[in-house]
Amino acid sequence: MQEVISINQIKAIGTVSKAPKYYEKPGSQFISFTLAVERSYKGKDDRTIFDYLNCKAFGPVAVQIDEAVNQGDIISIEGYVTTRRYQFNDEKRFATEIVVESVEKCEVPPCIEPIDMTLA
Repeated sequence: MQEVISINQIKAIGTVSKAPKYYEKPGSQFISFTLAVERSYKGKDDRTIFDYLNCKAFGPVAVQIDEAVNQGDIISIEGYVTTRRYQFNDEKRFATEIVVESVEKCEVPPCIEPIDMTLA
């Protein structure tokens, strides 16, 4: 049987559209926020389209975000995609989220150079 290689990695630059919410328990820190990421193409009426990524971070990264990131900031994140199931009002729901492993505040121009995704 052939070995399957899988990669679960994401890099995104966007605007923090939902203020970070920080939670702390003894020995554990957690933060969640929403990142608005502009798509590379326009929608109807030449309007900009955004994807809203639900993000979370743990430990020192959560503390860093809590201390330095605010709603409206432009940031660069790196991390991975995760999914989870949960119960809400006797209904099973699913969530897809980004676990942030590193974050950087950006100034304009962006803090990461765009990657050319065209095929040669």
